[in-house]
Amino acid sequence: YNVACMQARLGQVADALASIQEAFALRPDLIQTAKSDPDLQNIRNLQAYRSILTEIDSIESDIQDILSH
Repeated sequence: YNVACMQARLGQVADALASIQEAFALRPDLIQTAKSDPDLQNIRNLQAYRSILTEIDSIESDIQDILSH
């Protein structure tokens, strides 16, 4: 997560997106933090960032479905 923040601040958008995707996959709880983290401001509105969030939400939903059965 911190690597993604640094990369985003440096304008390394592709690297920041890859790092944030990995961070969210490992720790979905970081999604809430990321919503207001000023370090991620320049990637937060990108479609690729929103796609990552959608993917994580879908995975979490699938896990919840599996666990509830």
